[in-house]
Amino acid sequence: MKFDPNDQFLDNGVFAKGQTMTVLGPGGVGKSRLVLQLAVCTILGRDFLGMKTKAKGLKWLIIQTENANYRLKADLAALKQWVGEKNWAIVNEKLVIHTLENQRDSFLGLKNPKVADAIQALVKKHKPDVVVFDPLQSFAVASLNNDAGMIATCSVVSEVVMKGNRRGPGVVNRNARIRTIHLDRWEHPLRATIWTKHGMVKVAWQDVAGDRCWFSSGTGDAKREAVPAIEHIEAMCQSVR
Repeated sequence: MKFDPNDQFLDNGVFAKGQTMTVLGPGGVGKSRLVLQLAVCTILGRDFLGMKTKAKGLKWLIIQTENANYRLKADLAALKQWVGEKNWAIVNEKLVIHTLENQRDSFLGLKNPKVADAIQALVKKHKPDVVVFDPLQSFAVASLNNDAGMIATCSVVSEVVMKGNRRGPGVVNRNARIRTIHLDRWEHPLRATIWTKHGMVKVAWQDVAGDRCWFSSGTGDAKREAVPAIEHIEAMCQSVR
């Protein structure tokens, strides 16, 4: 296999073009501040936590729902002092943050089509290299406490980003034809509805001679597009047996 070394934003490959990265930790530990620092490092080409930064000049869009403007002002002031006035002018051009101006700005669940359209428009407007959803729970379309809910949420998040910016930002959906997935239950689902670019596909699972088999209805193009999503669901079921 051949790889473009310029695709790696950090030299260990944990953060790269066309990949998703998750920052995990208990509430209040400083995840949002860590992401801000990572953004500044990849904008200016500075090392991050001892890791060599191979990217420079990345544009970031941070869509967040928890940190008030007073908190953001303090965090950004500390970063500005760290990098200096001259470098901060560069950061200002490359860093866009969704701020909380009213109560509605905190409610960004992607189940709401209007929210999905608004975020898609935001991505299209700014054309970022990296899009941050902080915290992911605020954008969830299902429970994140199980594989199916996480897969469904990540699929919708990636689809929204890809629709807004086709040049390939940091969050990418490998199967952009899938719009959303609804399951009747999260563990070993019996029915699913999958919306694809070419229409809706209904899937049902049944036990046939001791084997779990699935049957689908929909147009030929839609069913072909739904196959990768069905395979993901099947793999999820195998992993929890």
